[in-house]
Amino acid sequence: FLSALRHTLKIAILLIGVGFALNLLFELVGTENISRLFVRLPIVSELIIGLFGLIPNCSVSVILTQFYLEGILSVGCLFSGLLANAGIGLLVLVRNNKNPRENAAIIAVLYGLSSVTGILITLGQMILK
Repeated sequence: FLSALRHTLKIAILLIGVGFALNLLFELVGTENISRLFVRLPIVSELIIGLFGLIPNCSVSVILTQFYLEGILSVGCLFSGLLANAGIGLLVLVRNNKNPRENAAIIAVLYGLSSVTGILITLGQMILK
């Protein structure tokens, strides 16, 4: 029981910390500035949002969806972030798999495929316009 409780508390503290850091970032930078950044840099924004999607927190999916609905993110950015988002799955991977090279390769493939998918969607939208 104590081991499970400790594990739960560690994950809860990490999730609360990540959530606090994200909220602080959005308050300090502002959603308008974030929106302008993503509009100006269409391909780079998919790469940035793909990294954002790797943050081990399920609230990232909610934030990305909310930004898409508010018109801050494009569909390509949304896909890039949501496809990279594994919730706390990456924490479980790193904790249970003790091979750092294998973990890095899995995370790199996850990030690469999600970013490329987002970029392809954005390029498709640019071509169709």
